[in-house]
Amino acid sequence: MTIPLASFGAFFALDEHDAAAAIRLPWQPLRDLTAHPDHLDDRVGRVRSALNAQRAATNRTTPLPLRVAASIAHLGLAARILSPAVGLTVLGYDAAPLLRGDAWWQDLMGGPFPLSCAPPRPITSPRPALTGSWVAELTELVCEKYAVSPLVLWGNVASAAHTAGSLITAAHPHLSPVTSQAVRSLLADSRIDPHDRSATERFRRHSCCLMYRVTDNRRNICGDCILGS
Repeated sequence: MTIPLASFGAFFALDEHDAAAAIRLPWQPLRDLTAHPDHLDDRVGRVRSALNAQRAATNRTTPLPLRVAASIAHLGLAARILSPAVGLTVLGYDAAPLLRGDAWWQDLMGGPFPLSCAPPRPITSPRPALTGSWVAELTELVCEKYAVSPLVLWGNVASAAHTAGSLITAAHPHLSPVTSQAVRSLLADSRIDPHDRSATERFRRHSCCLMYRVTDNRRNICGDCILGS
């Protein structure tokens, strides 16, 4: 690649592995997270524990509702997959395998976890889509398992795609047109709120990821949150 993915930011970093290689710990198949729901339970549980520790540090002893931790865990996972997917598309590579979940990951906390896929192939007219994607599968599973509103979760997906686009254009302004095109392609999914589908620089989502519940303070919100409007 002429422009390294990682130049867009830490959430875009992508290792590569031979598609036929045997997987070895600490790497795990990304698809296991949805194929084996106990893996997702473990991830959400550890996110909840970390967030409860933050609450305890500010003398908030009431445990965070599970659905809040599930939404925040979902947002982190979606952002980690969609960021390099948008980046690959912008650079002219096929992001479909990554979007399908054909990837390895390391289940680490505290930032963008390691992610790896087979070397992406160049493609002339890449059109990333959420239909049939691993991100859509994850979103539907979190909605079902943790009773999180689909409006919240698909808002998370829209936010992740918009944020990826913003980071790319901030790092490389000349890529703005192709970046907007890639983000629009992802946001064309009918499950995303119509108000959240336009690829604009000043995006404001029409739902909340529930992050403010960690501090119970509506001033502590994400930059694109509806609560900030």
